[in-house]
Amino acid sequence: MNKIRFISFTASLVLAITFILSCEDKETKDKPAPAAVAVPETVAAVSENVSKIMYVNDVKGLNMRSEPSIDGVKLGALPYGTKIQVLEKSSTPVKIDEITDYWYKIDANVTLGGKVYKHSWVFGGFLSENPPKEGTFTDPRDGKKYKFVRIGEQVWMAENLNFAAKGSVCKDNNPDNCAKYGRLYDWKTAKKSCPKGWHLPSNEEWNKLFRFVDGDKGTESPYESKTAGKHLKAVSGWNDSGNGTDEFGFSALPGGLSAGGFFNDGGYGGYWWSTIEYEKNSSFAYYGYMSYINDNADCRTYSKSNLLSVRCIKD
Repeated sequence: MNKIRFISFTASLVLAITFILSCEDKETKDKPAPAAVAVPETVAAVSENVSKIMYVNDVKGLNMRSEPSIDGVKLGALPYGTKIQVLEKSSTPVKIDEITDYWYKIDANVTLGGKVYKHSWVFGGFLSENPPKEGTFTDPRDGKKYKFVRIGEQVWMAENLNFAAKGSVCKDNNPDNCAKYGRLYDWKTAKKSCPKGWHLPSNEEWNKLFRFVDGDKGTESPYESKTAGKHLKAVSGWNDSGNGTDEFGFSALPGGLSAGGFFNDGGYGGYWWSTIEYEKNSSFAYYGYMSYINDNADCRTYSKSNLLSVRCIKD
């Protein structure tokens, strides 16, 4: 008899608990969603899938975290302009650097410390739905500000480097020319003069730029474009017959060069170093070239001791 009473009591208790849980579940479902408010940067709750394409719009890059928190393990950084697919987002926005937005879950496939992270989290405040095209960057070494522009998959400075590295000079030794054309560098100095996060371009990177702006799909290197110069040169500043259309905001200017202490071709030719040597341990290296006499753009070679312009590209 006692056993029967115990079973009956147990069954009643289960039914009661089930009823309570069902009521709580229903009550939760019937409640309206709370308004989005800023919360601490450790929110881990995740909303439904969102699945959309976005782009990194911070020139400094965007950190990937192991979880939706600034305390999450840093798995790496996505460069400016990187295209990503968002898989999910946090249920509530957070505030970071005075920006309020959500954390977004993306594919990662990163191995760190022997652990594989299939996904990572990035803060949405530094993402945009459209590829960023232009902006400004301040060189922390001297405070000089540079314009930059996105051309295809590349991000270039939209003006020549003007960092006073040892041995670099202004065209005609005139400081006013540095402000307009940037400084001139020998090859060895040029390779280490771009600010952190930027670098001297290779032939391949110059070729990729030339091919993109003239629509040619050729892959040979060095590559000679018959039209890229016109698209990349500034609309003024070249010899009267040599100005370009500057359709992509690259704003190439003819800073000329310095060889043996003499300045040549200023206002007529643009010379920008490449990282590539003509041959290993050769005294010659490649450079990107444009001239006022035609619309060509290509890579040529010059003595590493000559002083040419530098145009940096984002890492």
